[in-house]
Amino acid sequence: MLNDVRILAAGTRDAVELSAAVLSQAGAQIVFAEALTMDVAAYDAIVVSSDTCSAEQQRIVSRLKAAGETIVCDITAMGSQRAGQHSAYSDAQIQAMSGLMDTTGFSEGDATRIGVPFAEISAALYASA
Repeated sequence: MLNDVRILAAGTRDAVELSAAVLSQAGAQIVFAEALTMDVAAYDAIVVSSDTCSAEQQRIVSRLKAAGETIVCDITAMGSQRAGQHSAYSDAQIQAMSGLMDTTGFSEGDATRIGVPFAEISAALYASA
């Protein structure tokens, strides 16, 4: 389905790697990089997690988004329009802030983290779509 699509995956969130795996299963050619550069013309799309990279890498992601020449899928904990947008919250922290933890466990007990990285998996599936 995605046989001629080249995707650059860069970032330390599990969702970046999971999204790349799903896209690879759909036939896309995936290249993993530890860091981004502005030279991304060889790729149809970029999957990145800017909230977990350096300030310089965040600037590069912002410039790539602004240029509009390449699809940039930026998987972050808080999105790009929120306070704390560059805070690299963990999956457990996202579960707690979103109220997901409050829906698990027992009614008379404390909130309980789901045993799998649910927020990361969900983000990867949405990013892949």
